[in-house]
Formats: sequence, structure tokens, C-alpha cells
Amino acid sequence: MALRRVAEAVPAFEYALAARTPEDRRGAALTRLRLTDVLLPLGCVDETRALERELAEQSDGLRSAAVVRRREALRWSLLRFGGGWNAAGGRDAS
Repeated sequence: MALRRVAEAVPAFEYALAARTPEDRRGAALTRLRLTDVLLPLGCVDETRALERELAEQSDGLRSAAVVRRREALRWSLLRFGGGWNAAGGRDAS
């Protein structure tokens, strides 16, 4: 990450996300995923889960191997914080 301080990364990614056009679903999904890469290590689990939900809604039907791989990695990372995934791929209530 080119930014020297993590504190600068969050608003930069939020700005980048807001600047995406509605047609750029892949770019928006990848930007959300990069934002989760910054937020989760900071312990911002609720914010990360909110972005995860946005990803599920906004990237429905999106065909991108990069997005699919990164979303799966995010799911596994979130398992450490409880509220895992059920067999159908949906979130368990926790």
C-alpha cells in the first residue's frame, strides 16, 4: 500500500469507492475488499461486516475470479470473529 499510515488509507479507500460509477461493479467490489483489508486488522469488525454485506448485494452476478477469491478469503478471515457461514453459503445468525 502506497500510503504510509493506515489512518490515511481508510478515507482514501472510502473516497475511491464513492468515486466509482455504478457501472464499475468490479472496481467497486475490489475497492471494498481493499478497504476490508485495512479495517479488519484494525479490529473494525462491524464495519468490515457491513462492507461484506454491500459486496454480497452489489456484486451479485458479477463474474470476476479476483472478486470471488478475495470474498472467500474475507469470509475465512471473519470466521475468527464469530458468526460463520452455513452450508448454503449464507451467514449464520450470531
